Amino acid sequence: MEKNSSGNQSSKRPRVRALDCEMVGIGPKGKKSVLARISVVGRLGQVLLDCLVQPSEEVTDWRTSITGIDASSFSPLSESRTTHESQDGTEPGKRRASLVGLPSVVLSTEEAVERTNALLEDCVVVGHDLRHDFKLLRRFHHRRLLLRDTAFCPLLNVGLQGRDSRSGPPSLRALAQAWLEDWKQLHSPGRAHSSVEDAQAAMLLYRLIAPQWEELVRKKWGELPTAVLERRPYPKRQREGCRRQRPAPEDSDRLRRHSRCIGSGCQVYRSVSLSRLRRMTDGLRKRKRGRTG
Repeated sequence: MEKNSSGNQSSKRPRVRALDCEMVGIGPKGKKSVLARISVVGRLGQVLLDCLVQPSEEVTDWRTSITGIDASSFSPLSESRTTHESQDGTEPGKRRASLVGLPSVVLSTEEAVERTNALLEDCVVVGHDLRHDFKLLRRFHHRRLLLRDTAFCPLLNVGLQGRDSRSGPPSLRALAQAWLEDWKQLHSPGRAHSSVEDAQAAMLLYRLIAPQWEELVRKKWGELPTAVLERRPYPKRQREGCRRQRPAPEDSDRLRRHSRCIGSGCQVYRSVSLSRLRRMTDGLRKRKRGRTG
């Protein structure tokens, strides 16, 4: 793939998406993990995909205290509950999702993996300890250059004072408590994990140090491919300032009508101010009147 030139760094940025998966156990003692929920969010935390994944094998450990998922999560609503929810004017699936905090969309493993991988193509993927997630998504081809794993970011570990690095990578909760003021209740005891919240927290951690992290990656792995870059939007104030500097429609029409009266008119307009152009056109009018008179 074509590499990004340094001249485009200021006007473009990487297209980033955050991923998090919840898993349940199958086999003896539930030691083998399979996908049960997948969530993908965008740069601003907007949900791009949130679905339950129907296990193709018998689940021996739902890990409900962590995932918030059990066998009833995949079962249809009872008749009485459906009738009660329909009185609110809300679709039963959406109402159920709001009640239990789980998505109403249920996909097979193959379809869920296909949709997720399609969303993550040509993107920088953000997440926390994505080793198991990538394995179950069969995403072995993903390059390190396009991965931002908060569990292994040295810049984020600086904020964890007094922590022994030999105990393994830090938890997402520890990073959120150290860096994110409004996310200190993430993964609090007695509360099941939400893959959407985990993905959003990882995205916030990335955005907090994005310039420094991208510079670190550039020095270690090289420039990003142009396929993963997107145009950086202008700040709102800058857009409003550009809008205020545009001439009024009548001024633009007037200058366009008189452009042929000045040699290489368009080039002149770029180098002089609007008030000076008005004086120039008024002077040309007077000269024409004097000649005809």
